[in-house]
Amino acid sequence: MKSKHISLTLKTFTYFIIFAFVIVLVFWFLEIAVLDQFYAETKKNNCYEVAEQIEYELSEYNKEMMIYNTSDLANVFSDLENDNEMNIWLIHRSEFGLVTNIYGKTLNPITVTNLWNKIKKSTLNENFTETGSDFIFSKIIKLSDSTEVLIILVSRIVPVDSIVQVWRRQFFVISIVIIGLTAIFATLVSRSVSRPIASLNKAARNLAKGKYDTKFEAHDYVEIKELADTLNYASNELGKLDNYQKELIANVSHDLRTPLTLIAGYSEMMKDYPSEISKENLQIIIDEANRLTSLVNDILNLTKMQSDTTTYEKEEYNLTENIEGIINRNAKLLSQVGCTVTFEYEEDIIIYADIRKIEIALYNFLNNAVNYCGEDKLVIVKQEIEGSYAKISFIDHGIGIDKEHIEDIWNRYYKGNQSHNRGIGGSGLGLSIVKSVLEGHGFEYGVDSELGKGSQFWFKVPVVKKMESEKSE
Repeated sequence: MKSKHISLTLKTFTYFIIFAFVIVLVFWFLEIAVLDQFYAETKKNNCYEVAEQIEYELSEYNKEMMIYNTSDLANVFSDLENDNEMNIWLIHRSEFGLVTNIYGKTLNPITVTNLWNKIKKSTLNENFTETGSDFIFSKIIKLSDSTEVLIILVSRIVPVDSIVQVWRRQFFVISIVIIGLTAIFATLVSRSVSRPIASLNKAARNLAKGKYDTKFEAHDYVEIKELADTLNYASNELGKLDNYQKELIANVSHDLRTPLTLIAGYSEMMKDYPSEISKENLQIIIDEANRLTSLVNDILNLTKMQSDTTTYEKEEYNLTENIEGIINRNAKLLSQVGCTVTFEYEEDIIIYADIRKIEIALYNFLNNAVNYCGEDKLVIVKQEIEGSYAKISFIDHGIGIDKEHIEDIWNRYYKGNQSHNRGIGGSGLGLSIVKSVLEGHGFEYGVDSELGKGSQFWFKVPVVKKMESEKSE
């Protein structure tokens, strides 16, 4: 099946060629189709400009001498005739109707009188007529001494048909040159634009094959450089994700194999030796089954939390009691690893949240702190009031976190370089689940850690109200 898409190179080339054709067509229309009209307008404007120049020359002349047929003015008007391809007449008419030529050949007095009267009847004091081969422009101007002068300009019209024919032949050649140069330029530009994109596409194919060390390079354009930077970031993140997934497989394989081996071993032993059926051996099987259940629940919880279908059923409840309950429920687990958890708070607080999801986050925070409780085997859970918010902290005195890995700890599958702890285990999903829960509620969260001294994981929740604590002294 043929692709419905075309290459960027061809598309860019096509746009340039279309643009060149449009430019050529516009020139053909402007210079040929409307040449007659353009030529006529030019001639008319030229008559107005010459008339203004004549009026200026007359007004600047020595009015007292009133000698119009001097060589100075004659030379000026002669130059205007030659420069503009026209004939000029300047006619003075006295108050008694006496007609006198100031410049130009003598005209019939009757013709001049009729033209004069016709212009006088016009509100513009001017007249413009077109014959077959001439533009005739006439205008009456008044000088500073109230003398009136009739200006007559006859501009010759050159037939434009022959000019059009010549211009068409020339412009046909020019059009071919324009399109040819545009095609060359379009080819160079389209290749220049598409080359870095093709390079990125080739590198992206390598990335799709699992080569996460692929580097995307682009230096020609800002947008493509930004795209290359984004792809490099994506490549780096996919590489991290791939490592985390491999680590998860190794961790889950370990965490699954050990309890399954124990369950199978103790079951076989009790089957072969009925005398070995005891509460202790059955409890081991139950504990290992619970460990498998916990691991599966972690994976299911993370998948559900990070899906778009997750809903939050919020209600008001006592967060302080909730934290105490989770600590008490995990007492057996804590005793197995010899870890002590203390809960420090001043008063009970009521918050508005999804209690079941917050419990998941609290459990994972506590499990993480116990996992790294350090040599003192002490974990401190602290509830502090900060204005209208409560800050819940989980403090351990373990190995701490390197600054360069602070951001990574919230990622899926991340477990750092710790070895497995049979008492606790872990899939590397706990903090990622916490992140999904807290971001789903819009709660602020973070971690303060120093390598070798421990960590303090925390989150803040808005307090609905406070209650007096009922804890025993």
